[in-house]
Amino acid sequence: MTNSEFVKKHFNEAFTAAKGSGIFVETLLGQSILETRSGKSLLSSKYNNYFGIKADKSWKGRSVNMKTGEVFNGKAVTINSNFRVYDSFKDSAEDYIRFLKTNPRYTKAGVFNAKNYQEQIQAIKNAGYATGTNYVNSVVNIVKGITKDITSLSKLVEKTKEKVEEGVKVAKENPIKTGVLVALLIVSGY
Repeated sequence: MTNSEFVKKHFNEAFTAAKGSGIFVETLLGQSILETRSGKSLLSSKYNNYFGIKADKSWKGRSVNMKTGEVFNGKAVTINSNFRVYDSFKDSAEDYIRFLKTNPRYTKAGVFNAKNYQEQIQAIKNAGYATGTNYVNSVVNIVKGITKDITSLSKLVEKTKEKVEEGVKVAKENPIKTGVLVALLIVSGY
């Protein structure tokens, strides 16, 4: 799956999870693409963990033990770690946001005060989320490559929202006509 295909597949769930959370949808999608190689990693494809969140002692859900690459004191190493297991991308994205919000180090690092996704990714890295030395640049470069997809899908969501709001307004103003229209749509097979 390409990065663009990944965005199209997961945009609605990412947009919904990010809305009102203080996390930019760009941050959410960029990190998940990097962490999963566009959904190709075993951790994401089999266990629906799209953010590489480890299962520490506080985690009450399912977990899986897997090898992972880390950087300690500038040296790349492979270790075994327990990772959280989810039922879906949606569950993974919602838990990722909950993870950031409930760990004070992310608030202290300025994650929720960032003015844009670049600042936010840097703050997440500064708080200790990732050990890779090129993590921020890697996520930022991914987001730059998917910005067109995110922008067009965001516009589509806004247009759809406007149409729904318009339809609700018409329905409130003309409940009898709306009821007749709905009945006609049902009878005609829509």
